[in-house]
Amino acid sequence: MSEGTYQRLWEASHVTLEEVLEKEPSVLEPVPSRERQSFQYRISVLYLYYLGLLRRFNLAYDQMVQPQKRRLLRRLLDGVAGRVLELKDELVRVDLCETHCLDRVLQDLKLTPADLEVPIPKYFQLEQSSAVKARQQMLADILNRLEPLVSQENLRGLSRTAALILVQSAERARQGRLRATFMREIRKEEERDRRIWENGQQKFSRDQGAIVIQKETPASSSHPCCSPLGLQSQGLENI
Repeated sequence: MSEGTYQRLWEASHVTLEEVLEKEPSVLEPVPSRERQSFQYRISVLYLYYLGLLRRFNLAYDQMVQPQKRRLLRRLLDGVAGRVLELKDELVRVDLCETHCLDRVLQDLKLTPADLEVPIPKYFQLEQSSAVKARQQMLADILNRLEPLVSQENLRGLSRTAALILVQSAERARQGRLRATFMREIRKEEERDRRIWENGQQKFSRDQGAIVIQKETPASSSHPCCSPLGLQSQGLENI
């Protein structure tokens, strides 16, 4: 693609940026807590607009040749990238979560999930290779100075049978702890019920009494002697 294509891309992106900057103050006005969902929606729309601008400025800067234009694009690219980070932080504080569901915003703006990916400017690696290498060397030096916590010579491998026995022992111990906790709770409930009965403090609320009566009534009413037919048959036998 020719340089004119990226020049037109730059101009169109700059027009979009000016429109977003005009609408931004009204979008970020404080709202009551009951309108948090609408505020989150407006910030999400703004966040996606800036993501698109970041992607287009990154492409234009990577393909632009003239040094003067590259300096201007670099300033725009850095500013848009910083605004993306600020809006991301605002989304986290509004949504109280680091991951966001923006399906509705994507559908309204007719975008795809790929538009949610945050592009990394290419000059981070291409133009800052010396700084990246310096950080990598510093990290390697720090790791080399650290002594390993466990020597590789002291590590002893386990056979398959020994590993299975170890796993089975741990599982039995876990099940035993669960069973002991369950039995301990049962004993506590039994001891509490026994103390209540001994102290004569067995009291039921109206609902608890109804539940107890409902539990006992079917057992007594199902007995043959308690039913009308049972009483009649018992009377006939007595005659």
